[in-house]
Amino acid sequence: MGKCLAVLALFGLASLVCPASGVVFAQEEDAEYSWGTAKSVSSDQIVVMEYDYDKDEDVEVSYVVDPKVELKGVDSLDDIKVGDDIEVNYVTKDGKKVAKVITVEKPTEEEDQ
Repeated sequence: MGKCLAVLALFGLASLVCPASGVVFAQEEDAEYSWGTAKSVSSDQIVVMEYDYDKDEDVEVSYVVDPKVELKGVDSLDDIKVGDDIEVNYVTKDGKKVAKVITVEKPTEEEDQ
């Protein structure tokens, strides 16, 4: 019985020192991804021609480029050219799609020939 009370007292003290109910952690948005062909690129936006399965047609989709965007397959946004095949990992924030990771699939020399 004494051990049980000691454990309860310890948990009670711990809840006073660091109350879980008072700690709020920022919730990470659920990331999504899409792919298509680069239609236009600027320092703050990328437009991708993507296939919309619901509409059964190609559509242009705009993404705001996060200032801390991670680029794969290129060194900078300037290296992305119209017509490049790309994949965009994004989150939706305030109704806008925000690109967090942009991957550019450049053809290899074998594919060019």
